[in-house]
Amino acid sequence: MEDDQNRNEEVQKPRKKAGRKKVAQRKKVNRPKAKSIRASAADIAECLFSDDELRENFLIEYENPEVCDSSEPSASEVSVKSSDASSSDISNVMSPASVSLMSVWEANSSCSSTNDSRPSSSATFRSPSALSFKSENFISPSTPEPASSCLQEPSAGYNIHEESKDEATQNAPTLELIEKGLVSFRARLPKSWVAIADGSGFHLIRHSPVSPLAIQREIFISYNGNVVIYLHSTPVPSFQDIFRLSSNNLIMFSDDTLEKYCLFGVSLVKQFLMYNSCIGANDLETKDYWYMVADSYHDTNPYHEISYIETCRSLSCRRIVEMGHASRCKECTKLAKNISKRKCFLLSPAADPNTNNEILTRQQALTKIAEQTSIIRRKEKQVAYHKLKSMIDTEGVNLDEELSEQFTDILMSSCKLSENQKMFLMEQWSQSNKSDSRSHRWHPAMIRLALHIYTTSPAGYRALQDSGAIKLPCTRTLFDYSHAIQAKEGVHDGLLALIQDKVNSFQESYKKYHVMLCDGMHISQNLVYRKQDGVLVGYTHLDDVKEEVDRFEKYLDGQVAVEGERQLATEILAFMVKGIASDAKCVVACYPCKVLTKEMMYKWSWDVIRACEIRNIKILAFVCDGLGVNRAFFQMHVPVTKETNFGVVFDTVNFCSPERRTLYFISDVCHLLKTLRNAFYNSGQGKKKPRLLRVNGQTIEWKTIIRLYLTFKSDNFRKAHKLNSQNVFPTSYSKMKVRYAAHVLSKTVGIDLKKMGWTGLEETVKYILLCDRFFDILNGAHSAQASRSKNKDLAAYTSADDDRFKWLKEEFLAYFVNWKKEVQAMPIDQKEKEQMLPPQATLNGLEISINAIEGATKFFLNEAGGKFVMARVFSQDPLEQFFGKQRMGGGGSRNPNSAQWQQKQVSDAVTRSLGVRIRGANSTEGDVGHTISDEPLQKRKRAAPK
Repeated sequence: MEDDQNRNEEVQKPRKKAGRKKVAQRKKVNRPKAKSIRASAADIAECLFSDDELRENFLIEYENPEVCDSSEPSASEVSVKSSDASSSDISNVMSPASVSLMSVWEANSSCSSTNDSRPSSSATFRSPSALSFKSENFISPSTPEPASSCLQEPSAGYNIHEESKDEATQNAPTLELIEKGLVSFRARLPKSWVAIADGSGFHLIRHSPVSPLAIQREIFISYNGNVVIYLHSTPVPSFQDIFRLSSNNLIMFSDDTLEKYCLFGVSLVKQFLMYNSCIGANDLETKDYWYMVADSYHDTNPYHEISYIETCRSLSCRRIVEMGHASRCKECTKLAKNISKRKCFLLSPAADPNTNNEILTRQQALTKIAEQTSIIRRKEKQVAYHKLKSMIDTEGVNLDEELSEQFTDILMSSCKLSENQKMFLMEQWSQSNKSDSRSHRWHPAMIRLALHIYTTSPAGYRALQDSGAIKLPCTRTLFDYSHAIQAKEGVHDGLLALIQDKVNSFQESYKKYHVMLCDGMHISQNLVYRKQDGVLVGYTHLDDVKEEVDRFEKYLDGQVAVEGERQLATEILAFMVKGIASDAKCVVACYPCKVLTKEMMYKWSWDVIRACEIRNIKILAFVCDGLGVNRAFFQMHVPVTKETNFGVVFDTVNFCSPERRTLYFISDVCHLLKTLRNAFYNSGQGKKKPRLLRVNGQTIEWKTIIRLYLTFKSDNFRKAHKLNSQNVFPTSYSKMKVRYAAHVLSKTVGIDLKKMGWTGLEETVKYILLCDRFFDILNGAHSAQASRSKNKDLAAYTSADDDRFKWLKEEFLAYFVNWKKEVQAMPIDQKEKEQMLPPQATLNGLEISINAIEGATKFFLNEAGGKFVMARVFSQDPLEQFFGKQRMGGGGSRNPNSAQWQQKQVSDAVTRSLGVRIRGANSTEGDVGHTISDEPLQKRKRAAPK
C-alpha cells in the first residue's frame, strides 16, 4: 500500500505542475481566438439542444468571458447558468441523447458536492471539444479525483481487465489525452456520428436525422477497454459474437495506444454500419392484430428509424440484422407469420372444423353452426330415406301396367319439368326396365344429345357411361349415326339435302332466304387414309385449271414440275348457310387449301351459291371478315350501286338465281369493331405506336384509356367499370376477343371520360360514342333484347325507312368521310396522312357493311315479305361457334387435320339445332334454346357378316 501511495504522489506532482503551466498559458490567450473555440462549442450545442434559441444562448454565454468561472480561468471551461431554467426544463428541450448524459451529470454532481466549491446553479463543461456535464468525470490536475462511487461504469460489456473501481480511477487518462482522442475520433467517424467523452470512456453516437434528435446507435468504449454496443438505448444481445470481440482485440486507452484505440473504435463503427435495425412485423395492414399475439410489444419508432414507421417486435428480438440479408431477425419473422396467420384466421368466414370453439369469431361460429345444422338435416333425410325404403321393401305392393302408367302420368304432370327433361327421364326409365339394352330404341333427340356430348368430349362421354348414373347409347350406335352421311370436301350434297328438306317444309316464303357465311380455319398438315372411299385426305383442293397454272408457274421459276405432285393443306375454307328468319344452319361446303387467292375464293363461292340456288335455298347476303383476299374478291364483281364514297363494291347481280336477285357483300361487324379498336390502340407517340389519329385539331390516343383505368383502378365501386387489365393492356390473344373491344368502345367509357373534364378529349369521346352506337345498331340479337336492356338501337328492324340507317350514313359514315377529307387537305406527305387515319381497309369495310345491311334489310322486308329482321343474322358468329366446336372436339389437340374437320362437319349437321353455344368462343352469339324433334335420323347400314 505504501508503494502504491508513493507512486500516486509521484504521478500527481508533475500533473499539478503541468496543470498550473497550462492555466498560466490560458490566461495569456487573446480574445480573437474565440472563433476556433466557437466551432467546438457549436458541436456541443448541436448535440445538447434541439431548440435553436437555447443553442444560440449557450453559444453567447460561452463566448462571454464574464460568465466563465473566475476561480479557474480555463479556456476549456464553459458555464451554462440555469437560473432561468431548471434541469428538468432543459431536459424537455434536449434530445434523448442529451437527457441520458444529463442523468450522468446529476449523479456525479450529488457525489462530488463536498469537493466542488462552485455554485450548483451552473453546469460546467470542461472543454469545447470534450463533452462533460461535470468536471469530476475527468481525471484532471485542476480538480480532485472523484469518489469511486461516482464513476460511471457501463452496465454491461466485454471486460478485459478485472480490476476495482479505485484502480480504474487511478489509471484514468488526462484531459489533454481525452481531447486528442476526441479529435482523432471525429476526424475518422462517418457522417452523422458524434464522439462524446465522459469520466468512464468514449461514446460513439449516431443520432436521428430529424428533430427531436434521438440516439439510434451507440458504441461505448471505456478507458479500460470495455465495450458495450447499444441500439435504441438497449444493449445489443450477443454483440460480442456479432462483432467478434475478445480479450485479444480490445485495447486500453493511453498515450501509446491512442491511435490504435481510435482505429479500433472506428472499425467497430464501420462494422456497425453493416447492420440495420430489425424492422419487426411492420405490416401496417395487420396493425389491428398486433396486440393479439403473445410475447410481443408495440414499437412506436421513437428513435426515428426510416426503415419502418411503427412495428411490432418480439420480446426476443435480436435488434440488428446484417445488411443485404433479411430485413428482420428470426424471432420477428416468426412473429410476422403468427400475426398473418391470426389475421387470416379472424378474417376467414369459416374456420377449420377441428378449431376450438372458444377462439372462434362470431361469424365463424355462426358459419360452423350453419354447416353442422346442414349436416344434421342431411343425415336426417338419409335416415328418413332408408326408413321409407325399408318400409316399401317390406310392405310395398306391385302395381299392374295400366295403374303404373297412370301414376307415371300423375308424377310427370305434377313436376315442373321442361320437354327436354321429361324426354330424358322417360328414356332413362324405359332403358332401365329393359333386360337387354340392345332391344331399346332411342329417341332421336336423345341420339342428338348423346352425339353432341361425344363430339364435344369423347372422354367425358365415356366417363358418364362408366359412372352408371345415366343410360346413354353406346359409341358404336353413335358411330352408325355420325357416319350415315359420308364426309367429303367441296360442296356436300348430303348436307345440302338436309337444309333443302327443312326449307321445303316452310310454308312462309320469306323463311327460304338465307345468308352465306365464309371464313377460314388453320388445320394441321398430315394425311389420313379414309377407308370408306379409299381416299387420302389432307391434300389441297384444286381443279384442273389451278393445277395447270401451278405447273406453269413452276416452269417459269425454273423448277421441275413432278407429275401428280400435290401440296398438303394448311387451311380449310368453310361455307355455312344460315336462315334469316329460320333456325336452319349448316356448314355445306369446305375446301382445303394452302394459300388462298381471290380467284379460288371467286370460283368456290359461286359454286356453293349455285348449288344452294338450285335447291331453292335463296342466298341474299354473303358475309366474311375484312381479310385482304375477301376485299379483293368483292372488287372482282360488277356493282349494282356504283357511286360510293370510297369506291367499294357492296352489291352485285346474283346470276345463279332465277329472278336475277341482288347479292349483298357484308364485312363482319364484329371484325370491324376490332379494327376500330386496334386503330385506337396503335395511336400514340413513340416507336411502338404506328399511328397518331388526328381529327379537328385533336389527337385520339390510347394513353387516355390507360389514364382513365388507372385513375379508378383501386376503387371498389369505380367508374369505367368495364375497363380491366385485359382490355386496357391487350395481348395478341385478347385482341381477338370481340367483347374486349366492345368494352373499351362502349357508352359507359365514353360518358365517364367526358365527366372527367380533361382538356382536348372531345374528339376521343366522340369517337368512342360513335363506335358504340354503330355496334349496337348492327348487332341486335333478338326482339326482346331492346326492352330488357332499354336500348332502342338493339331493336329489330320492322321498317325499311328506319331512322338508324339514316344515322349510320349521315352521321357515322360522314364522320369518317369528312375526317379523310380534312387529312387529305393537309400539306404533308402521304405516309403521314395515312398515320392520321384509321386503316383504309377499315373505312372500306364500314361503307360496305352499312350499305349492304341496309339493302338486304329493305329487300327482305319489302320484297321477301319478312316481318322483321335482327341485325345479328348478318354476323359471322355461328361460323365462329362451329370453329370452336371443331377445336374443342379434339381433346388435347386444338388443331384438327382435314379428315377430322370434315367428319366433325357431318356430326354437327346430325345434331341439328341441339348444339349449345361454346362459351369463350370469339363471338357474341347468345344461348340457343333446345327443341325436341321427332324427326328420324339417317343410320349407316352395317355390312352383313360373312
